[in-house]
Amino acid sequence: SIGGDINEGKTVLLNLETVKSEDAKRILDFISGVAYANGADIKMMAQKTFAIMPRNVGFSGVDLMSELENRAKYQFLPDLSEDDIRLLDRVSDWIMAADEKYITKFSAFLDERQCLLCEKLMASVKYENYRLWGGYENAARRMLCVYPEYGEAESEDFPITAITLLYRKEDKITHRDILGSLMGLRIKRDSVGDILVGEGKSAVFLRSSVAGEVTSVLTKVGRAGVKLQEGYDGSIHIEQKTQEISGTVASMRADCILSLAARISREKSAQLIKNVGIEIDHMPKNSPKILLEEGCTFSVRGYGKFKLLSVDGTTKKDRIHITLNKFV
Repeated sequence: SIGGDINEGKTVLLNLETVKSEDAKRILDFISGVAYANGADIKMMAQKTFAIMPRNVGFSGVDLMSELENRAKYQFLPDLSEDDIRLLDRVSDWIMAADEKYITKFSAFLDERQCLLCEKLMASVKYENYRLWGGYENAARRMLCVYPEYGEAESEDFPITAITLLYRKEDKITHRDILGSLMGLRIKRDSVGDILVGEGKSAVFLRSSVAGEVTSVLTKVGRAGVKLQEGYDGSIHIEQKTQEISGTVASMRADCILSLAARISREKSAQLIKNVGIEIDHMPKNSPKILLEEGCTFSVRGYGKFKLLSVDGTTKKDRIHITLNKFV
């Protein structure tokens, strides 16, 4: 709802051109009250068109209309950040370039949320000539390739180089250690794909343009000496450890399920979602009322990541029995 969006600090464009004058006045009176209560500003952008903005958002008229037009383009994707919009605009340009000029484009490494946004954009415009690939099957961080009709994107076409790190088994190297060493070489995060950590061996997937520098310079990770060799033989098996949580909830609302998952009160859960946010299937949300579905994953900063495994029926008091997995 518009009132809910204002309460969540979002910028709202209100068009009352087709609304009767009496109804428009009632709507404006209500919106004005909500805006006042939230410290938001209302600006008339055109005849019977108004923008409601948080006071900490400083837009000129031109900038505001540009921002609202951008958000309208991707209205099927809620809660987009400015970085999200820039990514979607860039991919939209690549689609046009592939379609009109037969140009193939590769992105940097994208995280899971960015990959999902790109897939939704492609589905919305019914564009099928693309591929996401991270250097191995089921990679979390992947590059996007957008290619023209009759083209293809083979795995070896992607500018990705795998590097294997060899070290003593008694040296306990972590994902954070390897990423920190790469950041210490001033390698940008979007040039680094997945990092697989094993016993005495780890693998990192890099943008090919930085792989040479890493192999020539990196000799230590933390306090451990490492030997680098190009390629990855697929021998590192990552087993995701989980902890099962089961119990009953009053409803499938996010605050109810987070309360069970994090072992906190429902009131604290609701406040946490409003203030910090909850990420559901890689999409950020700030409403405690949103309903979760079986099979979804969700996370809250500081409390971990969970998967709603199953909905197992109701009790005599109409509470819902659910089973969750917490990733540990």
